[in-house]
Amino acid sequence: MFFILAYRFDNRFVLSLALSSLAGWFGLKVTKFGFISSTPLRLSALVYAFLIALVGTFMYRQGIKKHFLETYLHVAANVTFIALISGLSGDTERIFLAVLLLVSAASAILGIRFKKFAFVVYGIVFGYIGISLKTLRWLDDDQAFFLYLVITGSGVILLVAFLARRFGREE
Repeated sequence: MFFILAYRFDNRFVLSLALSSLAGWFGLKVTKFGFISSTPLRLSALVYAFLIALVGTFMYRQGIKKHFLETYLHVAANVTFIALISGLSGDTERIFLAVLLLVSAASAILGIRFKKFAFVVYGIVFGYIGISLKTLRWLDDDQAFFLYLVITGSGVILLVAFLARRFGREE
């Protein structure tokens, strides 16, 4: 129903409600204590993200509500990154970290190329989260933990600010 209303009344907010409802149908959920991160759910999230990006691209190429593409891509990107971050524990954590870093780099590069700064930020922030989760496991000292977060967090903020001035645009 939300999809019909979104397309009928040309409303991206209602489209995001439709995409959220569809995510629930795929079995995706977030609890108040964190992300549910079982392997089947992670795979379902990645399939969902791929499908909505594909549908959004198809609709764009057909000339149907071209301005809806960004909404599809924002939801797909966030679901993809969260699914990949949820895989950073267990037997396959190295694979998920490698894929996360590749997707982060692709998001940042394509965001700069197509002048969509939000995707640059997604790539930087989610890549930083993935690297930090792996790095912080090695730190036993609370002081080193805090120092790492302050220094690297400041570096990420400065990088985003620099890139915003250099490549960003008003969206």
